[in-house]
Amino acid sequence: MADGEHGSGMTDNEKRFQRAQLQIQIEDAEEKLSRLSDRACEMADLLSAVANKLTENSALSPSPLDFTADGDQQHRLSPDQRNIPSFAEIARMIEELKAARQNLHNLRNTKRQMTGSRS
Repeated sequence: MADGEHGSGMTDNEKRFQRAQLQIQIEDAEEKLSRLSDRACEMADLLSAVANKLTENSALSPSPLDFTADGDQQHRLSPDQRNIPSFAEIARMIEELKAARQNLHNLRNTKRQMTGSRS
């Protein structure tokens, strides 16, 4: 066997490099999942605010307030709430979250296997 090689055919330096690359991939995957989770929470907050506004409006009784500018202002969606994500955007986000979780899970499993197989 060549100097620094163990039965796998990889030198110690190659193994260290592989572990370092894997750690970088794990950190990148964790960061991506965190960003996606933050965006998903923002989407959910926006959807929740719109749902609350709809619920509030459904509970209102007919009143003179319905004919005033103040009433209109109070009961309509804010400009931010008008930009709610579409069903396609929500479905895409759910799929992206799933793919990011799966990727991170697989990378962590690979790390465990590499760590466990060291002799």
